[in-house]
Amino acid sequence: ARPVGPPTRAWRCDWPSAASDLDVEVEFVNMRVTVEASGEITDVRVVRHSGYGFDVEAVRCALRHRLPPARDAQGTAVRTASHPIRLRFER
Repeated sequence: ARPVGPPTRAWRCDWPSAASDLDVEVEFVNMRVTVEASGEITDVRVVRHSGYGFDVEAVRCALRHRLPPARDAQGTAVRTASHPIRLRFER
């Protein structure tokens, strides 16, 4: 068996407009996602909230991407929740 894999390319997520006046250049949101056997992300749960629109944008961004699905002992792709994912936002 193999868990959900890491992204195959970097995710580019928009900096939220509500955070435009913040005096930071980098922010993080921790989340867990449900990945279908097809690799499609169908559910996102933020587990560390950041505010200023980062949580909403993290969900929106994650739902636009795919991840390598988990595999069972026979190597068949299966639907499952991911390990915690730390999404990085940069200006």
